[in-house]
Amino acid sequence: MKKIFITSFIFITNIAFCQNVGVGTATPNEKLDVNGNINVTGTIKANGADGTPNQVLMKNNSGLLSWGDMCDFKNMVTFTAAASGSWTVPANVKRVWIEVWGGGGGGGAFGGGGGGGYVMGIFTVTENDVINYTVGSGGTGGSNGTNGNNSLITAGAITLTAFGGEGSVLSSGVITNGGGGNYSVSAGFTNYWGMRGGLGTPKQFRFFSIGATNYQETAEGNGGNGANAANTGGAGRLRIYNMTAGTENFIGMPEQGKQPGGGGGSGIGGIGLPTTGVGVAGAAGVVIFHY
Repeated sequence: MKKIFITSFIFITNIAFCQNVGVGTATPNEKLDVNGNINVTGTIKANGADGTPNQVLMKNNSGLLSWGDMCDFKNMVTFTAAASGSWTVPANVKRVWIEVWGGGGGGGAFGGGGGGGYVMGIFTVTENDVINYTVGSGGTGGSNGTNGNNSLITAGAITLTAFGGEGSVLSSGVITNGGGGNYSVSAGFTNYWGMRGGLGTPKQFRFFSIGATNYQETAEGNGGNGANAANTGGAGRLRIYNMTAGTENFIGMPEQGKQPGGGGGSGIGGIGLPTTGVGVAGAAGVVIFHY
């Protein structure tokens, strides 16, 4: 009977000084130097700390191995009501990503309101830090729309502000469709990005004829989209006026802006309706905390 002997070779060098251990190598260069695969049936600790479910082993800012999350922001809390309040950083949270939209401008008789601005920032925080916020309301509609209100957050000495969109107004015979809201950040803060809200569009007239019948098409202005938020501007109303017969048809109604920060659509006057028309309100802004 033949006997088979399987021998594992572990090479230990410089025991007194370096104490390097080699598995599958006669010249280990590290405390443990393995030439081959490793099979672990227990756990792996990084600097004495075990990981939690769904964490991965990575190198931290100090250059040391540690267990961490591939995604910093697994949770979120959203504030949509036009109000001020505060949010407390939960336990074990070290970074927060905050998004802010301003309120949309109100639509007027001759154009849509502008969309609210947008700004976001990423902050290093400590649990139990308190971050104050304000969600701006949308502007009111009418013959002249009013501006949307600003939304903002304050984290320590840093404030991010998303300005409300402008209302559409008629002043001294000049029609101004709503301009999009902008944004601002505190001086010295660089970990942010922002953009301006969309413009409201003005009332537009088109004349055309079908056979002997003449028509006038009046398209009221749409509200501008909230910045970084597609399809939030409210649609304006459409009027088709049969100039030959003196009759008219309306398509749809002016729409309010949609959150976050959409501008209100423009209304329209007509037979049996106020001749100046009327716009509708913009939408409130939104503040979102990702953590």
